[in-house]
Amino acid sequence: MGKSTLTLSEVQEVPVTSLILVTGPPGAGKSTFCHQAVLTALSMDRSVIFVTTEHGPSEVIGRLQERGLGEAPNLSFVDAFGETVGAPTSARADTVRGPGQLRPGAAG
Repeated sequence: MGKSTLTLSEVQEVPVTSLILVTGPPGAGKSTFCHQAVLTALSMDRSVIFVTTEHGPSEVIGRLQERGLGEAPNLSFVDAFGETVGAPTSARADTVRGPGQLRPGAAG
């Protein structure tokens, strides 16, 4: 199989109905990549579900706003940070606060 070369903008355009897992050591640029991919998708009027693992959703929103995020009606969160770490995070209408809310009939 030949080696494929993609530009950064091509990598950031996640194919529709795709799920991407980004891994790497601290400082590798995972968060920066994810933030840019989210901003790119939102600019294309695509929906994004952001699973938080290191920060609460409000902090992620703040970081995205620093990078130019405006209104984001197509952006939703799964708060795995607050659920996993047990840290309190702000309640948000655009956020599922853990796997319990994903079950049919679960209270929000």
